[in-house]
Amino acid sequence: MIRSLTHQGTTWVYVDRNDEEAVAYLATNFRFHHLDLEDVKGAALHPKLDVYKHYFFLVTLFPQTNGGVKVFGNELDMFVESNTVLTVTNQPSPFLDKLFERVSHSFKGKEELLSKGAGYLTYKILHNLYADANAPIFDKIGHTLTELEDKIFVRREQKISNVIFQLAILRRNVLELKRIIEPQKLVLQQLVNMKVIFLDKEIADYFDDILDLVNRYSVLLTNYKDIISGFYETHDSLAAHRTTAIIKMLTAISVSFLPLTLIAGLYGMNVINLPLANRSWFAAALFSFVGIFLLGLFIILRKKKWL
Repeated sequence: MIRSLTHQGTTWVYVDRNDEEAVAYLATNFRFHHLDLEDVKGAALHPKLDVYKHYFFLVTLFPQTNGGVKVFGNELDMFVESNTVLTVTNQPSPFLDKLFERVSHSFKGKEELLSKGAGYLTYKILHNLYADANAPIFDKIGHTLTELEDKIFVRREQKISNVIFQLAILRRNVLELKRIIEPQKLVLQQLVNMKVIFLDKEIADYFDDILDLVNRYSVLLTNYKDIISGFYETHDSLAAHRTTAIIKMLTAISVSFLPLTLIAGLYGMNVINLPLANRSWFAAALFSFVGIFLLGLFIILRKKKWL
């Protein structure tokens, strides 16, 4: 769907998905470079900035969740002229939809976003994506890390596979966020240093604010990555400790049954006149001896702290 909004000479054209209709609309109604239109058609792997005499073309990626579990990068293509901002998303974005609807139904919203020119509108759109869209994702990662810490250190979660699976999902999402966020810093720095005649000079300060925000997210992602790696190592260490304790117990039980195994092997042979084989009291004495042996073995193992 192609929607537009105009207020005090500034227009925001919002295309909420990338398809043939969108590309045909751009080619028919605007004089954008054909290479930029080719970039709109394809899916971008990295952000980029192309600056021309009367407009600039920005390709950026912003994080989005798929059902609240998997994080992926949604592409946003922006054409910015002196009085027009045209945005094309590769997939529908609920954050941009909400922003456009809020502005279109509110005079105050129009005044806030559109009254200061196309450069400021570009800043507000990018800030909405990198602040409002990122915040719930980062908050969820932080809460999940807290829950996993409780499972590993406090409750000592016995379902090892469940903890490992959650850590794997977190690590995948953090790495995906780093893949999305890190390349943006170079493009945003180019925006800060960009010199164009069709935008106000002070707009660089607004773009620098977004760069600071992305830098903070980058530091936070590095911190999350280190915490997840630490949880992996700690969880593996605790799991190995529990496994060692289980092996110790099984070994002690196996050793405890060695006397019985030896006696059963001797008196189970088809040999005539084995010592005491015909004495009725011998079985009771034998089991008493084995019981005392097991008790003594248990006391020795406990004193050595092997059990």
